Amino acid sequence: MRIVVKVGTSTLAHATGRLNIQRMERLCRVLSDLKNAGHEIILVSSGAIGMGVGKLNLPGRPADMPTKQAAAAVGQCELMYTYDKLFNEYNHTVAQVLLTGEDVRSEQRSRNMRNTIFRLLELGALPVINENDAVATDEIGVENTIGENDSLSAIVAAAIGAAMCRPDIIAAYPITPQTPIVVYLADFVTGGTLDSSVSEVESELSAMSVVTGASLAGSRVFTASASQGLSLMYEPYFRASTLRLPVVMGVANREMISPQTLWGGPQDSLTVRDAGWLQVYVEDNQEILDTMIMAYRLAEDKNVLLPINVCFDGFYLSHMSERVEIPEQDKVDQFLPKYVPEHIILDPQRPMAVDPLTNGNLLTEYRLKHMMAQQNALKLIEELDKVYGEKFGRSYGGAVEEYRCDDADYVIVTLGSMTGVAKDCVDKARAEGKKVGLLKMRMVRPFPSERVAKVLAGKRAYGVVDRNVSFGWNTGIIYEEICASMNRAGAYVPNIPFIAGLGGEDITAEHINYAIDRIIAQDGKAEKHDTVWLNREVQRK
Repeated sequence: MRIVVKVGTSTLAHATGRLNIQRMERLCRVLSDLKNAGHEIILVSSGAIGMGVGKLNLPGRPADMPTKQAAAAVGQCELMYTYDKLFNEYNHTVAQVLLTGEDVRSEQRSRNMRNTIFRLLELGALPVINENDAVATDEIGVENTIGENDSLSAIVAAAIGAAMCRPDIIAAYPITPQTPIVVYLADFVTGGTLDSSVSEVESELSAMSVVTGASLAGSRVFTASASQGLSLMYEPYFRASTLRLPVVMGVANREMISPQTLWGGPQDSLTVRDAGWLQVYVEDNQEILDTMIMAYRLAEDKNVLLPINVCFDGFYLSHMSERVEIPEQDKVDQFLPKYVPEHIILDPQRPMAVDPLTNGNLLTEYRLKHMMAQQNALKLIEELDKVYGEKFGRSYGGAVEEYRCDDADYVIVTLGSMTGVAKDCVDKARAEGKKVGLLKMRMVRPFPSERVAKVLAGKRAYGVVDRNVSFGWNTGIIYEEICASMNRAGAYVPNIPFIAGLGGEDITAEHINYAIDRIIAQDGKAEKHDTVWLNREVQRK
C-alpha cells in the first residue's frame, strides 16, 4: 500500500519556531515502522519557514517576502537534516523533492515529478516533498495555486464557485455529504460577502421547487443535494429541465440505499441521467470550482437553456482538502455576465400559462428542441473550456479529457476522482514500455459519443472502470454508454468492463494496474468479457 502523510508547521515546531523534537521523533518512528511493514511512504512536509524563524532567532513569522524566503532557505536545511538523521536511525533513506506551482501546472514537469517519485519508491527511498518557498514567491502568497490560505475541500470549492457566480436565490435541504455547501453559502450571505437570498425549506422537493419558481421569475439560482435527497427531488427535477430552466446544482455523489451507506459513489446522479439535465463529473477540487463557473455560462446560453449537475465524489473530494486557485471576481464577472432571461419570465402584470396540457404533436416538438439544446451544449462546452483556459490558465478538455491517448494502443476510461491515481498508473505503464492512455469522462449528458469513438477507434483494446452498477446489464453505466458509442460509430474494439470502489472502497494503484494488465491481455480477443469486480479480484490475488 502507498501511504501519503501530510504534516504542517504546527505539528513540527513549537510556537517559538524551534523543532518539536518529540513529535518529529514519533512521526519518523511510526513512518519507519509502516515502511518496515512493506508500505510505500511519501511524506509531504511543511515547516521550512517556521524552522527558519527559530534558526535565525527572528521575533516571529516575517511579513515581508524576502525575509520569508530567507527563513525558508535556512529552515529547509534544518528540516531535511532532522529527517535524514531520524530516519537513518531506522535504516531508511530520505530524498528531498522541492516543488513550485509550475511543477504542478505544467504537464511535462508534472510528469517528470511523478517519474522521479515513482523511481525513488522503487529504490526504497522515502520522498519528502515540500514547496520551494525560497525561490517561488507565489508559493507563499495567498493568490496562487499553491499557497498557505487556499487549501479547500470540494464542498468549500463548490460554495466559492457558486458564490462567485452571484446567484440571486439559493435553496437546499441538508444531507450528508452535501450539507456544508449551503452552510458556507449562507455564511457568505450573512457575512455580507454575497448578495443573495437563502430560502429555508423543509425538504429536497421544496428546495427544487423554490429554485424552479425563482428561475421562472428570471433569477439566477443554485441548489445542491446528494443520494436520497436527489431522488426526493425527482418530480420538480424533471420539470426544471423540460421547462428549460438554467438551474445549477452541485451533487456530492453518494451511494443510494439499501443497504444504508453514507459513502461516495455516482449511482445517485447517474440514475437520473435521462431526466433532461446536463451532467458534468469532475476529478478534483480545482476542477469543481472552475466547472461551477463554466456551468452557469453553459446553462444560461440562449442556445442551451438547460439545468446542469456539477457532480463530484462524496468524501473523496467533498471532505478532502486540496490547494485551489480562487480566480479574481472581476475576471469571473467578465466571463459570466449578468443573467438576463429572454425565453420566460413570470410577471404578475403579464399573466401566462406555464406547463400547459399539450397533445402529442406539440410534445414531440418540445422533446426535439430539448434534445437539440443538449447537442448544442455538447459543442459549447468545448468552446467554453478553451475560452476559460485562455482567461484563467486552466482547461479540462471539454466533454472529455484525453491523457496520453494519441499514440496509445490501450486505453483505460475513468470517471471522477479515481482519475488521478489512474494517470499515475498510466505514467508507470509508459515507463515500462506499455503504450497506455487514459480517457476521462467529464460530460455524461449529453454523452459525447462521437468524440469517445474518435479516441477509441483503432485502439487494440480498452477498459472502463465504473464506480456504479447498471442493474440488468451486469456492468457499469459508463461502460454501456461507451459500448453504445462505439457501436453507433461502427468501430468495434476489444474491451473489458470493470466495477470498483462501491460503498466508498478505495480504488488504488494496485486496482488500476491490475485493470491495465487485463486490458492489455484483451488485445485481439473479440469475445465479450464478463465484468471484472476489481476489489474482489485484487483481494483474491
